[in-house]
Amino acid sequence: MSETRTSNSGEYGKAAAPNQKRYRGEIKLVDDHDNPVSGMTYWVDNQETRDKRVAQYTGISDADGVIRLENLAYSDVTLTIDAQPLADEMEKRTLKSKWVTPYQMKMTPAIPDTKTKNIVYQVVIGQLCNSIPKQEIDRQEVANPSQMNKDEKKADQNEGAVEQDKKKVELAEISFHFPDPQFSGLTIAAMYLMEQQVVVKICPFRAWNLVLHHQKEYSMVNAYNLGFMANITYEKEEFFNRFMKNFWDLSTIPSLKNDRQLFYAVVKDVPFSEGYTVNQFLNTDMPKGGEGDSQLFYIANNNMILVSWRGSQEGPDWVSNFTFRPIPHQLELEDKKGFVHKGFWEAFDIARKKFGEDFDKIKEIASDKKRKLFISGHSLGGALSVIHSAVLKSYEPLVYTYGMPRVFTYGVVRQLQNVMHYRHVNDGDLVTFVPPQAELDSKMYDIWGSLGTYYGTWASMLQWISLSTDIDEQKKNELYVHHGDVVLFFKAQQSVVYNIHVPENNEDAMQDFTIRGTLPLEAKFYLVSTLSEEQYVQSEVCQRNFVDCADKQSLREFFPAYETPTRDSIKNPLHHFMPDRYIPFLNNQLIELVDTKRSMIRKDKRQEFIDQMKKHEIHLSKDEKKRNQLFISMQSALQNTLTVTQELQGGEDALSRFKQTAKEDVEK
Repeated sequence: MSETRTSNSGEYGKAAAPNQKRYRGEIKLVDDHDNPVSGMTYWVDNQETRDKRVAQYTGISDADGVIRLENLAYSDVTLTIDAQPLADEMEKRTLKSKWVTPYQMKMTPAIPDTKTKNIVYQVVIGQLCNSIPKQEIDRQEVANPSQMNKDEKKADQNEGAVEQDKKKVELAEISFHFPDPQFSGLTIAAMYLMEQQVVVKICPFRAWNLVLHHQKEYSMVNAYNLGFMANITYEKEEFFNRFMKNFWDLSTIPSLKNDRQLFYAVVKDVPFSEGYTVNQFLNTDMPKGGEGDSQLFYIANNNMILVSWRGSQEGPDWVSNFTFRPIPHQLELEDKKGFVHKGFWEAFDIARKKFGEDFDKIKEIASDKKRKLFISGHSLGGALSVIHSAVLKSYEPLVYTYGMPRVFTYGVVRQLQNVMHYRHVNDGDLVTFVPPQAELDSKMYDIWGSLGTYYGTWASMLQWISLSTDIDEQKKNELYVHHGDVVLFFKAQQSVVYNIHVPENNEDAMQDFTIRGTLPLEAKFYLVSTLSEEQYVQSEVCQRNFVDCADKQSLREFFPAYETPTRDSIKNPLHHFMPDRYIPFLNNQLIELVDTKRSMIRKDKRQEFIDQMKKHEIHLSKDEKKRNQLFISMQSALQNTLTVTQELQGGEDALSRFKQTAKEDVEK
């Protein structure tokens, strides 16, 4: 006879019954690639073990990852595994694509395998662990130092119980890998386990990292991911904190959105202990009413640190962009010649002084030779990124900026040639043209005292307008110039030129006329100057020659007054916006490189543009034809910028993940 429960709780509800039939069951532990997870110490409990009628089932998973259970009563079982060995092993395992969501794991814990028909439980290690592994304790100590200190002090009150209390301490927050603070184990239904093998598929104990390459050569994935992070700087701190939590969640991919769609970061899965344990959001305006309005964040792990600066957002930021006053630079450079934009320097200096400890921490992290330094920013944020890179010059920063204004004069820029910097410009982005490339150290800045910046700026603009193309060599150090290698998003047009002969009034003589016009189709090109430097220089010459040979009437036709210009040589503030202009173009270009067979509007437009060139070939301007052919060639060369990612361990998986989630957005 045996004893059977007739209720779920309490001492009552037990009744004598005939001996139950005994079963055997198997549990197979596998990773995301269906490779066995062997050598794991396990404990299995059911109602009989909890009632102390039989001993707890325990052992080690065999070479095939199998746990064999004999002489089981028909009862649900609970599986737990020794936490630290499991965490250490699952850190080494990689992810296929991305994991199922916590909601899916909760609502549909068991699913049938379509091939073997076995039942599969998809779990994270926290559903199997019997305690908190060291990696999670370390992460929480960094993320929540005050809370963990309280827990340790409490544990110290009980002599010899510190380590035990650490293992049992409640998690500061429910996280993806640890959804159960009580570590209750995985319950497997009796109906699945009896006389068949149940598969427990364990999510790798990993975290997301941005795919970034610290190298001199241009990388398309760098451009996309660093632009992506530059865009995050415009968000509130609450969003940033939620966003960073997603790097610990393998069921989702960190994303941002504009008013049309989501954009997904290019990420790879790395061991949990290599996740971003450092992430700090800084805003000089907080608490509300603080000095300035500079905003940035930095994130770091064992092998890198990224600093991103916010661009122009409030009115004072735009005033900073469009006041030209230069002041002597205060950088630690050999030559003290040269100037820096006053407004940009002050915006940087306010942040550096207010968050001195954080800036020291950035330096400390960057000084570790194992950690590579990345800096990014858009607009004003790009200017602050370049200033920060000049300050951190000795730490070999890699800088990617988007729509940034000029920040230094030539005297400074020539001393920063070793700073790796790619400067992205979207067509006629107005901000990239200011301050103008001119010597603008007007005396008005000093004469008018507190109003000097206002009057000095207008005086500088008059100087700019009347500036001669012949630059005095002595003034060269005082000219605002751009730093870095340009990456240009160029919207190209096709112009046709017709030469006709018209008889003069009632005379035999003929009069020659030249008629110029613009063909209707345009195409936008992604031009990286360093990919084919010789080609780019030649193309720039062609562009200049074409404009020089056109008369004023033709220029007015190409660039009609009071209308949005389509040529990159005309300044347009609408070309400046990061989520609406830069991010979509970066996103679409990466999709085109990753998914070469995908049908895309941008590819169709470019092909139509090429067909238009062929159709009107005999009437095209010679210089413009040559220029556009070079642009087509440079566009094709972009495929080379993906090689470094494809050769990276986990790089192909990262690109495949992006390919599955990314969608083409509207290009304006």
